[in-house]
Amino acid sequence: MNRFLVRALLVMCISLLVAQLSACGGGDATTDADSDSDNDGDSDSDGDSDSDGDSDSDGDSDSDGDSDTDGDSDSDGDSDTDGDSDSDSDGACEFDCLPHCGSWGGTVQPGTCDDADLKCCKDADTDSGSDGDSDGDTDGDSDSDGDSDSDSDGDTDSDGDSDSDFKPCPASGDCKILPFGDSITFGMKDSANGNGGYRVPLFSMALADSKSITFVGPEKNGPAQVDGQPFPQNHEGHSGWTIDQIKGRLPSPALSDMPHIVLLHIGTNDMYGNNPGGAPERLGSLLDTLIADAPDALIVVSTIIPFPMQQSTTDTFNAAVPGVVQSRIDAGAHMILVDMVTGFPSNGLSTDNIHPSDEGYEFMASVWYAAIKEYLP
Repeated sequence: MNRFLVRALLVMCISLLVAQLSACGGGDATTDADSDSDNDGDSDSDGDSDSDGDSDSDGDSDSDGDSDTDGDSDSDGDSDTDGDSDSDSDGACEFDCLPHCGSWGGTVQPGTCDDADLKCCKDADTDSGSDGDSDGDTDGDSDSDGDSDSDSDGDTDSDGDSDSDFKPCPASGDCKILPFGDSITFGMKDSANGNGGYRVPLFSMALADSKSITFVGPEKNGPAQVDGQPFPQNHEGHSGWTIDQIKGRLPSPALSDMPHIVLLHIGTNDMYGNNPGGAPERLGSLLDTLIADAPDALIVVSTIIPFPMQQSTTDTFNAAVPGVVQSRIDAGAHMILVDMVTGFPSNGLSTDNIHPSDEGYEFMASVWYAAIKEYLP
């Protein structure tokens, strides 16, 4: 009896012990999600299995024994805190951040790229050669878009600096030229050509090159023919006239037959008259009137030939003429300047030392022709 009782008590104790042991094991399993079950002495609050003995708060698997706080996969055994792909691997960006970054300049869609990814974008963008900083593309930095080029966009071209593209004369038929000025335009002291002055050799030069020209203006003088062709005797040259006097001929009768080209040599009679120092201003006023009255004509303005009796005032006037002309060109006028002083022949003046000799008129014709030849049909 006692033996059976002892056995029963022993069985009960064993059962109770087993139950107690089971209860202890189950309780540990149900509460270890919040406190570490690995007894490794570290804090583990990530809800995953951690057996490496280090601090791991990144939410991923980390088995390399180093500190990893970047949120990405790191398996190279070194410290990686840059947020991008570790440089020990393939050197590529962690992910394709370029679509998010746009052109490099700091403009980024919120939440798509962090600072380190932006560095990746910048590096990749620089390598691609498409950022416009220093490349050979067509982004406007050093290319053919008008910064420093020779195209036709108006930066460094021929659309306003010279009139080489301007075509005052018709494509066929005569180009009408108005010789405009004083007695030098009239042709005084021209012994060889019946007072036709520079107009006669100018017409001859055009004929020799098969250019079609005629002279217009209300005045007439000169030979009937030149080189076997009828000579157009018209002009607007008046002996003794000043700048203001010929200005009074505008618009009529000087422009009654509207010229395509005007050849202007005026100012000699202003050099010994009243206020020669004001001659450049008067010339400017004449040019402004001529531009307004003949806006489609090419106006060829000349310095005046040497005038020994008034050489000082002549030199002063001639020095001012280029500026007077250039200011009108800059404003858009169809105008060019010719130099009647440089190269003027030593025997270029007649005995009165005012009007050209035959050689002087020949020289003037060559200067005029060189200036207008490209415009003639």
